[in-house]
Amino acid sequence: MQGTWVVIADGSRARICAKKAHSGLVEMQTIEHPAGRAKARDLVTDGQTTVFASVGGARHGVGADSAPKDHEQENFAREIARRLEDGRTANRFVQLVLVAPPAFLGLLRDQLSAPLAKCVTQSLAKDLTLAKLEDIQRQLD
Repeated sequence: MQGTWVVIADGSRARICAKKAHSGLVEMQTIEHPAGRAKARDLVTDGQTTVFASVGGARHGVGADSAPKDHEQENFAREIARRLEDGRTANRFVQLVLVAPPAFLGLLRDQLSAPLAKCVTQSLAKDLTLAKLEDIQRQLD
């Protein structure tokens, strides 16, 4: 069983790193999710649905409960959690560190299974997806 994995993510990109005792963070995998960067209008193929009022000829818009971009970010958080769960069940780590902007950090935490959530030893609510590994390591120390 290995030591610690560090996940640095936002709504469109995730970096999964292993924390090594002598060499710091070593990036193992990068996951891209281009739909997380897309504009909402590019994610929706149809316009807003409208319905007629029950009395009179007025029409009202009926929208989705959440924005398409939010839905894509939830899907991406689910995908990351699935990969982390695979690593946990394969005994590839015992501790997990999450680094993400506050909103995405919440989405990611919501997708973690109970056993996986118990592995989380540290969280950092910052967007460091484009930062150098050395800078991320300093933020975690």
